Parts: sequence; structure tokens; C-alpha cells
Amino acid sequence: MKKIIFAFLLFLLTPLTTHAISFDELTNNPAQFKNVHESKEDSYYIDVNTIKTIRYAPPYYTMKAQGYTIDYKYRLIMKHDVLTNYNYNRSFKSLAIKLRHEHPNMSTRQIAEILVKELNKDSGISASTNNVTLYKFNGELVGNPKSTYNNNNYQSIHIASPSASIANYMFYKGYNMYFFNPSLIKRN
Repeated sequence: MKKIIFAFLLFLLTPLTTHAISFDELTNNPAQFKNVHESKEDSYYIDVNTIKTIRYAPPYYTMKAQGYTIDYKYRLIMKHDVLTNYNYNRSFKSLAIKLRHEHPNMSTRQIAEILVKELNKDSGISASTNNVTLYKFNGELVGNPKSTYNNNNYQSIHIASPSASIANYMFYKGYNMYFFNPSLIKRN
């Protein structure tokens, strides 16, 4: 009996290993890993099962998820936590309503041009990337980079960035509406 208890305690005290991720696992499980942004050099995924709201105080929201970036040049996968803050007063819908109210005689096209300029100045979204781990495409652990990626500093997110695609999708999954129109994001 002592051996069983000792083995159980040893199991509890052993640190859990980091869950490895491979290219095939990311790209072949669309129900779990949503591809939210593509560029020539990389792909960006979110594990939909990890999206959580950690602050709900309208118009302010904070969400968290597990993100993955596939870097095709270096054949690496970067696994990371994504923390995203939202100010809904700067959302597409809120700004559109405000601009329509302030400029009732402007055409929809004029309002849209002003709206895009406003969102380019301040998207209403800031994000932080933490707990970065690197893997090879086969899932082999490469390591944890130094503080270049691991920080708790929130950065303003530009509307046409991969981070904006990630944040927009997280908001959609959490609240069944996009923070801004996905067509505003340019995929290069």
C-alpha cells in the first residue's frame, strides 16, 4: 500500500510535460485549430477550445486563448498564450453608429472611409503574447525563447495585422459577433 501511495505522490509532484504540437495536428484538425490568418511566410491558428473571457465589464473585455504561429521559412511552430483587451467603444459597429449620428448627411462610402481611418488610428484592441514555446514541424520541442516574445506588456494592435485577425476571431467566438468587419484585414 505504501508503494502505491508513494507512486501516486511522485506522479502528483512530477511536473507536467508541455503538450507538443505538430504541423499535421494543427492543419488536420479544423474543429479544434482555426486558421485565422495567412501570409506568404506564416499561418496563424487559435485553439478554439481555449478561448475564454477573463474580463467582462462592457465596454471593456479581456480574452485569453492558446495561439500557434507556423513559420514556413524556419519550419517552426510557435505556441503561445494570447491575452487581448478590447474597448467596444472603438468597435466597428460602435464607431459606425457614432459617425452616422455625427454626420447624418454623409454617404455610406464617406462614413466608411472615415471609419477605416479611425480604426487605423486606434483599433480599440491591445494584446500581449506570453509563455512562448517553439516546436519543429514534427512536434519536437525546440525550446522557450528569451524575453523577446514573453512579456506582459500590451501592444496596440493594427487593424491589418495577424494579431487583429486573432483578436477578431476570439471576440466572435466569445460573443457571436465580430469586433470589426473581417474584410478590413489585408492578407498578404
